[in-house]
Amino acid sequence: MANPTKALCDNCGKITDIEYLVTYHPKSIQETYIECEKCNDHITCFVTDSSVRKMHEDKDKLTDSDKRIKLQDEINGRMAALKQELIKSRGYHGK
Repeated sequence: MANPTKALCDNCGKITDIEYLVTYHPKSIQETYIECEKCNDHITCFVTDSSVRKMHEDKDKLTDSDKRIKLQDEINGRMAALKQELIKSRGYHGK
């Protein structure tokens, strides 16, 4: 059995196992997060919506590496904006 991936909690400073959890929000938004097993802090890892998921599918079909990189940059920007919106609206924090 493989060792679980671990992370350092920014809230309590303890090491915690990473178990990704998903919450579904309105407007087809999916939030992937972890919770610290020591202090139960909610840490948002990434947030996607239907357009981000479609861009991922499109990127996987591309063979031109420059186009893949450009589309990944767009994906990263959209995901960062979604994450900040969610964190702000829910009062969560995340990296």
